[in-house]
Amino acid sequence: MPSSSSQPVWDAARITSLLVRCGRFALAQWRAEGWRLKADGSLLTEVDEALERELTGELEDVANGIQIIGEETVERRDEAYVARALAGRAYVVDPIDGTAPFAHGIGYWGTSIGLMEQGRLTHGGVILPAQNELFVTDGERVLWTDRLDLAATSAPDLRELEPRFAPWSAGGMVALGQRTVRNHTFPWPNPTLVTGCAVNALAYLLIGRLAAYLGHMKLWDLAGVLPMLLRCGGAGRLVDGTPLDGSVNNRGFDLEPGSPGRWALRDECLFGPPAAFAAFYPAVCAHLRKER
Repeated sequence: MPSSSSQPVWDAARITSLLVRCGRFALAQWRAEGWRLKADGSLLTEVDEALERELTGELEDVANGIQIIGEETVERRDEAYVARALAGRAYVVDPIDGTAPFAHGIGYWGTSIGLMEQGRLTHGGVILPAQNELFVTDGERVLWTDRLDLAATSAPDLRELEPRFAPWSAGGMVALGQRTVRNHTFPWPNPTLVTGCAVNALAYLLIGRLAAYLGHMKLWDLAGVLPMLLRCGGAGRLVDGTPLDGSVNNRGFDLEPGSPGRWALRDECLFGPPAAFAAFYPAVCAHLRKER
């Protein structure tokens, strides 16, 4: 049901219910779904398209000033619509983040919903169905579960997430984005993980399964998780030092109409807890600058 002017724009229970519905639908199609290539070389499935239609139908409410920025439909929006989304209120959705692993029967994928208000990401929710995990902001808290039962008819039993950032060490696992792996070397001893799913990696920073994440992604890849990371004391910072503080502007993102890189971060970005920035960020920056 679309939002009304009397309904909160971000209702954690409503978002949780919607994520569960998306997760249940996607999980039922997983490993039985074909795929095709988009113009940019990325993969697309019918599940991506079906879920984006569902999310748009549930969340878009143009009459009340609520727009949708979605991975699969944003290119069809005119510039007036995009301008209203950036200046006002908009949900930023990724129906399946990790379409490539999803399409190939690998379990690293999820659905992400972020809320952007006056050009700032303020709330977010993510479901990782194959891992039985769900994360969502509720006020200034982050709620989560790692015991999600998608067959249950009752609401998930969520608890407040206490950040468990991994201490920095040479043995700490670092996740790398696909573009990072294709374009740069990683000359450090850390074990590395490339999942093809940004929301999975970013969410796992919060619970200490990863020590840092180095990647280059688009707005919808991080919109659902960045508000959680910031609430928990983590951070994101581009190689040039630009902080990702939730602002969606031309300092951090390419927002230029017609740009081939529109909606992408302007550079590689390190995400993680303060320890990762103290110990790892200077070395990453020096290395990437040298490679260029």
